[in-house]
Amino acid sequence: MLSHYFEIKAVPHEEMPQSAITSLAMQDLHSLLKDFEGKVALAFPNYQKHVLTLGGRIRCFGDSASLEILRLKLSNKTISDYAIITNINPVPTNIRGYYNYSRVQNKGLSDLRRQQRRLESEGVCEDRIKEILGNKAQNQKQITLPHVHIKSSSTGQQFLLMIKQKQKPMKSTGVFNSYGLSKDATVPWF
Repeated sequence: MLSHYFEIKAVPHEEMPQSAITSLAMQDLHSLLKDFEGKVALAFPNYQKHVLTLGGRIRCFGDSASLEILRLKLSNKTISDYAIITNINPVPTNIRGYYNYSRVQNKGLSDLRRQQRRLESEGVCEDRIKEILGNKAQNQKQITLPHVHIKSSSTGQQFLLMIKQKQKPMKSTGVFNSYGLSKDATVPWF
């Protein structure tokens, strides 16, 4: 139940831009959210698609007990040196609407390389492979959404976590992933 919230607000630093602080906050949150079994959601009040930024504020939603634990654990993480973690408050009654935040994955070049290897193993001639992959590359849309840079804890590789914001006409419940995002569930907007 998303009855309460707190915010993580990036504090401007000379050595670390706001986008890097937001990425660090998401990295720290991701390491903790898996323990909350989909009961904690995130929102980005300063989300700006036209400049591809999530902004310097992350709003964490959940029940008061879960948020108290999350907030305490965040105070022991690196993000506490670069951001202000506000107190936990009840969600206001003057909600302006609902938003859904979901992850969008861009298949990019790795998808084309996999298809090329598959076609080669099937014995398709080189000219035909170029034609197929050329058509696929032209049809593939490059997704440009606000994002953060995340480092995979399992592989150590960096990747972009692109987040899509969509306004919804009504509240929708569901489970949130280890990034605090959901394909269906909404968070209140105020």
